[in-house]
Amino acid sequence: QRYEAKLGQPSQIFGIIISGARNVAFFDSNPLNLPILFLHHQKDGCAITDPGVSLAKSKKVQDANKAPTTFIYIETGNAEAKNPCESGYHMYKDARPEVVTALRNFMVPLNP
Repeated sequence: QRYEAKLGQPSQIFGIIISGARNVAFFDSNPLNLPILFLHHQKDGCAITDPGVSLAKSKKVQDANKAPTTFIYIETGNAEAKNPCESGYHMYKDARPEVVTALRNFMVPLNP
């Protein structure tokens, strides 16, 4: 079953969470009407998921979205001596309370 719908028609999707968006993620300027949360660690060291690029992409989406578009930097957590695209800040290591709070605050208003 497909969950997409044309603008103005009912949808089974209540919101979207975009976590650690890659630099190559593409968001066109088609109108949206869906709550969207961009979540990104402020110290993400992965070269293909720059936090500043993610913030800029969220602003582009916000301009095309009739529903709220929110960007949250996660600030807690720790790095690891591993691949920064598969561990540490990128994966929200030790940042669970902050991430859970951000997700809860986004999802609770969406509960129909």
